[in-house]
Amino acid sequence: MDPHNKIRVLIVEDDMSAAEMMRTLLERQLPADVSIAPDSASAMEKLEHEDYDVVTVDYWLDKESGLELLEDINEGEDNPPVVVVTSCNQAHLAARSFELGAAGYVVKDYSLPRLLSEAVRDAISKAAAARARDAIDKERSATSVVVNELDEIFFVTDMSGRLTSWNRKLREVTGLDDGELHLRDATSFFLGSDARLLSASLFPAGKESKVVLSLGVPSNDGGSVPHEFTAMLLRAGGGRTVGICGLGRRLDGTGPADRSGALPTHELHDLTAEIIIRVDENNTLSFVNEEAARFWGAHEAQMLGTDIYDLIHPDDFEKLKDAWLRAVAERRSLTGVVTHLKTARGWRYLDWNAVPIFDGRDGYEGFQVTGRDITERELTERFLRQVNRALDEYAHTVSHDLRGPLSAIMLAADTLRLLLEHGDEPDATVDEMARIISENAENAGALVRSMLDLAERAQLPQHVEELDVGELVARISRELAPELAGRGVSVVVDDDLGRLVGDATQVYQVFSNLMTNAVRHSDREDGGRLEVRYLGDDGGCHKYLVRDNGSGIPEDDIYDVFKPFFKGGGSSGHGIGLAVVEKTVKLYGGFVRAYNDEGACFEFGLRDYVDAPEPQKPSAS
Repeated sequence: MDPHNKIRVLIVEDDMSAAEMMRTLLERQLPADVSIAPDSASAMEKLEHEDYDVVTVDYWLDKESGLELLEDINEGEDNPPVVVVTSCNQAHLAARSFELGAAGYVVKDYSLPRLLSEAVRDAISKAAAARARDAIDKERSATSVVVNELDEIFFVTDMSGRLTSWNRKLREVTGLDDGELHLRDATSFFLGSDARLLSASLFPAGKESKVVLSLGVPSNDGGSVPHEFTAMLLRAGGGRTVGICGLGRRLDGTGPADRSGALPTHELHDLTAEIIIRVDENNTLSFVNEEAARFWGAHEAQMLGTDIYDLIHPDDFEKLKDAWLRAVAERRSLTGVVTHLKTARGWRYLDWNAVPIFDGRDGYEGFQVTGRDITERELTERFLRQVNRALDEYAHTVSHDLRGPLSAIMLAADTLRLLLEHGDEPDATVDEMARIISENAENAGALVRSMLDLAERAQLPQHVEELDVGELVARISRELAPELAGRGVSVVVDDDLGRLVGDATQVYQVFSNLMTNAVRHSDREDGGRLEVRYLGDDGGCHKYLVRDNGSGIPEDDIYDVFKPFFKGGGSSGHGIGLAVVEKTVKLYGGFVRAYNDEGACFEFGLRDYVDAPEPQKPSAS
């Protein structure tokens, strides 16, 4: 690369050895010209007299905070992006840095050689993009003022025909606000046969010039106002089509709002990828397009005459009915409504907008509804909320459990330091302090490994194959043989445990955790018994029972045994074994439940992974 095109970097760092190391990294990994400032004052002086592409700032400078320097830099005009570099790997510090305008946050650890240059490149890219956006925004702001003063309606759609921009005149005619217009499907929003052409895929091919379209614009009185629009394709750099824009004037001499074409034709409805239905004044379906029929898994003719409330989940019924009645009374649209609807595939989520329809005498005729299936998005959001709740629970538990071993380590280390300073304590005392440090460090490490193990068990299967469950259980029995002999526990296993499709490691983990748990809680003086039973195939779900003949699970614990890090009475582990079992069987669309029946019983089911549906809810009885 041309040396004159080097990236100019200013490193603000009071530790000169660290600064020199960072300089070396950047100059080797980038075409960079690096300067160093040891404090805020010298950094601001350099920034005043020289131009830099990016600045790195240590979070803690000598007797001052690097975040104050970050604020000072960002207050200037044409300021370079700032990357905060620190040894403090704490989420709240990173969050505070980004709040103050940092373009990046890098921790001084083993990953610094790899992440520093990436953060510098990323910061420069973000700054360039921000400058481009500012320039575009200024130009767009000036254009917006002019467009909003037009007496004609102006709009822009994206490639799929959804409204992305419009002017004041469209809001005035329709009576809709920006939130109600945003991403409306223009092919069904505007009325008349020409509306279908507002999708870029259907726009007259090869038309580089303007196209005249006759469209009805829905009015706030429930009618439509005829307009003549001049429309053309919008193209980005390189000639790529990005949407359609239109400028329309009202056709004079039409008299009252025209109702002709107020309801798009069957053909037009079926040109859109959105779900469109019409509900009459008796709340029955009077029209469904092809996409709606696919959504419900029924033929269009079968759905006509269906009461819309028969398709709505009972939990949504009252709030939807109230909103429906208010919209009719106030003659306004409903937007952004999410409803749980019954389909042939089960309950699905629909995000929809609805417009009340009135006849020429202001009589209510029903609703026209346009919507999209958002089931996958809704389920993903629910899953993320569940994960966040679990993470909160893990954080509280781990912070509590780690506090003990870490406190012991710190206390023993301080004691050891004092002993070594005086040098007159017996070796046995020093050895004891070293043992405490080693033992508690191992305990802390084991807890962290347990957390990682729990997280890994929630991953999707990596190597799916047909498994002989009997072979897996036999392997586990061999591995447990010394412990079984030491505790005097006998093992009874069904001759045929069936076969299932899954990841061998995950299925092994389920049986191993349950069998190990049973052996370690065996408390009979006359010797215990471990049973592994195959309960058969129940509708594609392979059901098993692992039980012991011990004293069973305390009644107060039976509903908590599957919680991560829960440790029942007398348990010496970290409390993740049964949590791993529950997470794994859920991945396989199965279940697990705990109960007592002359000992502790764990009944669970696993489906072949290829057939695994949404997991069943675990229970205890």
